[in-house]
Formats: sequence, structure tokens, C-alpha cells
Amino acid sequence: MLKPVRRIFMAVFLKRRIALQPFCLKDTGPTIPILPFSRMKPFCSCSLSALLFLVICWPAWPTTEGSSQYAKALAQAGRERKFILLDFTGSDWCSACIRSRKQVLDQKEFLTFATTNLVLVDVDFPEHKTQEATLKRQNSELEKQFKVDGYPTFILLDATGRELGRQTGVLTKPAAFIATLRQWQKIVMDSVKAP
Repeated sequence: MLKPVRRIFMAVFLKRRIALQPFCLKDTGPTIPILPFSRMKPFCSCSLSALLFLVICWPAWPTTEGSSQYAKALAQAGRERKFILLDFTGSDWCSACIRSRKQVLDQKEFLTFATTNLVLVDVDFPEHKTQEATLKRQNSELEKQFKVDGYPTFILLDATGRELGRQTGVLTKPAAFIATLRQWQKIVMDSVKAP
């Protein structure tokens, strides 16, 4: 929403260098100038400077939307009674991560399983792609929290954020990875059912 505003502002005030004209308030009587242009010029330059600062710097200010990608995943998993799969990856430089995504995570068999059982969270550490500062910070915090020391690392969590299982290294077959995830889920379900 701010990009169109920024474009209009740049086109109107910077590229075309439109001079601000003194304006008048029309009344039933004669035209009455509100401010002479000589007094209005400093006011306008300060106002334009403040407006320019807001338009350029606004996206860099921290947002107060509150919840991160991880927090949203926890909430969604609780609502939908699903598990969370964290995928710690280097999506544009890690060959094992790229191969795992291509051979397993993007396959129809896994996606069908994930749709009904998992909330997927990519915790990405790219070298060539750009990421927002808040996402970078969140990913680093998750990496420290779960003590990840290699990529790709897949961690299955329950809806409370408790780790149920972890696998590090390349994935080759969707069926084998699904079987591993089901085994981790079964351990949790059995512990809940046990008196």
C-alpha cells in the first residue's frame, strides 16, 4: 500500500519539481490569502521533509503485528489438532536441502500427508535471497532454541512446541519420511492414551 504512495510522491514532488503556489480561501467577499508564499515556504519544506521521512522510512520500522511465523504455526496446530514440521534449510545454497525438497517435500504423496497432518514451517537461511530482518531474527532464534547444527534438519513438534523427533540430512523417499513422521506421532498418541 505504501509503494504507490511513495511512487506518486516521488513523481509529483521530486521528478517534476512542482512549485507550491500560495492558496487562497474564497469567501463571499474578496479572496483572502491564508499565508503569504514567503512565510509558507519554510512551513512547506518542513512538512515535505517530514512526509518524505515517513514515506521512505515507514517500512523499516518494526511492525507490531505481534506473532511470528512460528507463533502462528503453534496457534494453527492447536486449532486444527495437527503437528508442526520445522524445516531448517538453506534453500538457495544447500544441495542436500534442495534435493530433499525436490525428491520428498514437493512430491504429491508427502503434500497429501502434510495437508491433513502437519503445519509446515520453513526456517530458511538463504545466502542469495533477501529476507526481512524480523524473519532473519526469528529464524536465528529458532536455530538456537532447537540447537540445529546442520542442514537440512526436520523437527516434528506437537501443538505446544514440544519436540517429538528430529532428522538431519537428505531425504530421498516420501514414503520413508512419512513413515518416520507417523512413528513419532504414534509415540505421542500412545503416551496420551496411556493412564
